[in-house]
Amino acid sequence: VEQLPSEEFKSVLTGLHPSLDPGLVEKIVNLRDRLDSAIQSGAADTIAEKESLSLSLRKTKHICKRLERKGESDLSGLVHNALMTNVMPERERRIVESCMTDCGISGKRRSRKQDKNNSVTLDKELLEQNRRIPENPVLVPNPVFQENPGHHQVLSDILEAHSVGEIALLIMGFQGVGKNRVVDYLLSRLQCEREYLQLHRDATVQSLLSSPSVENGRLVYGDSPLVRAAKKGRILIVDEADKAPVEVVALLKGLIEDGELALPDGRSLRFESNDVYSDPDAIHIHPDFRIWALANPATYP
Repeated sequence: VEQLPSEEFKSVLTGLHPSLDPGLVEKIVNLRDRLDSAIQSGAADTIAEKESLSLSLRKTKHICKRLERKGESDLSGLVHNALMTNVMPERERRIVESCMTDCGISGKRRSRKQDKNNSVTLDKELLEQNRRIPENPVLVPNPVFQENPGHHQVLSDILEAHSVGEIALLIMGFQGVGKNRVVDYLLSRLQCEREYLQLHRDATVQSLLSSPSVENGRLVYGDSPLVRAAKKGRILIVDEADKAPVEVVALLKGLIEDGELALPDGRSLRFESNDVYSDPDAIHIHPDFRIWALANPATYP
């Protein structure tokens, strides 16, 4: 698919984010064009490399949402996050940094390392704005959590992304770094109900959409954690997302991008804004529904 011309791309971003500084929009558009030129010049050989280096509209929207809150001071860090430069090979990372310098986007990616005396605290105002009143307090995690500056930096990033309305977040880290513990702690601070879904190599579309159980000697298929979370406005934690088959990941991606998902029993999940025909079998997705996917980097194990 061909990229939008620069002026059209700038017009789209301005329409989606009218409060954003025009100078920042100009820098983002220039960066997209520079990265595209680098790809055309042979910086990327495979389709996967081209996709990782390109600044798509989806990635740009993530950057602009955060910029409206944080301002230009964090533009460099947001670009690094959107392009996931921390898991890029060294060659591709240097290409991105060179293009950013050419476009006047200075500053390095924020380091997760903190001084022992340099503590990081969560934004209390953001916590208050996003705190919920749980319908079922049993579903709110209550983990034992030992605070440290590194985890607090990750918590701050997740909280900021959540506060601007991101429907889905990908939280990536090596096995044993505490991804589950971190998100459970944040959910406890926000008083958010959690539904949990662990994927694996044998996961199927059927297992994602329904949960079998035995009642009175009969096999009954009930709502899966995904369906329950969508109906009740809970946060769905998808663990081990990197191990799931392609068709399972594609189904989740379709729900996030299209806002609609057909269920095996004839019902369908969809956002209320998508239900133009008032389908009686449609289940409206709660506006507070979110998906937080946990995954290991592509190189592990």
